[in-house]
Amino acid sequence: MCSENCKIISDDGMIQAFSKERIPYQPQDWRKEFRNALRCALSQLTPFTEGQYLMACYYGTGTGSFDLENVLFYNIGSAPFRPFAANRIFAENCSHQGTETTDEGAKFPHRYVYKICDSENQTDFWGKHTLAAEWESLSVPVSLSSNKAVVYWRALRENPGKVHSYHNLQGSNFGVKIKLSVPKTKTVNLTTVVKPMLDGVICAFHSADQCLQKESSLIASHLGVPKQQLLSTDNDILGACRFIYPYRENSVKWNPQDNRCFAFEIEAEHNNDGGCHFSGGIYDLP
Repeated sequence: MCSENCKIISDDGMIQAFSKERIPYQPQDWRKEFRNALRCALSQLTPFTEGQYLMACYYGTGTGSFDLENVLFYNIGSAPFRPFAANRIFAENCSHQGTETTDEGAKFPHRYVYKICDSENQTDFWGKHTLAAEWESLSVPVSLSSNKAVVYWRALRENPGKVHSYHNLQGSNFGVKIKLSVPKTKTVNLTTVVKPMLDGVICAFHSADQCLQKESSLIASHLGVPKQQLLSTDNDILGACRFIYPYRENSVKWNPQDNRCFAFEIEAEHNNDGGCHFSGGIYDLP
């Protein structure tokens, strides 16, 4: 696909998609055509073999904040990633590297890159950054595709003894690395679980600002949790914000500062105990 608004290049296990605007959640006009063409290109990537993983990077010079998981996966849709997103996904916001150009020299402010990579050739990304917090293995329901952010948030909030914080990252960019353990009989498309998992994890490291404190009784009632759990300041390394608010009649909407999340990785491994567990860490990305 090639037009004045966008272009897609597929070559040797890698897809590069260039555009004048980011793909929103419900695109219209040429952006919808661009998303559909990108989906088609992704479906033609060769499924990974053992020892390979999916790397996704976004380069942008456009204005406004955004959530990395939305830009690279959620707004595209999870189905095209199913054949090669079961072992591990790694995503990075590379916007600081500036505007990219196509091989014809046409400039676009947004670039998406998806690539199948060999684990043996990967660099130690996380080893270059400071670990700010980590948590030990916590149990969550096996029904991963239907798990919502509250599942991961509650697992962290209800087990403070398994969470260890080392550095405050208030106002700083950060990265999240998660290891997911699933039953050996289960195959998971990691792009379907990344959004609720990141939302829940990041919110667990926020504390409530004054606005959220005023709404805490109502929200705690909607969640079915004690008010003090919602207002906990344990492991508050990401700072205070209105990380959740009432939504519609009896629901809530999660609102972490995940626009500050500049990289994330989710790796899945199989176990023999039939349960589902997740552990991980938050890193400082200056």
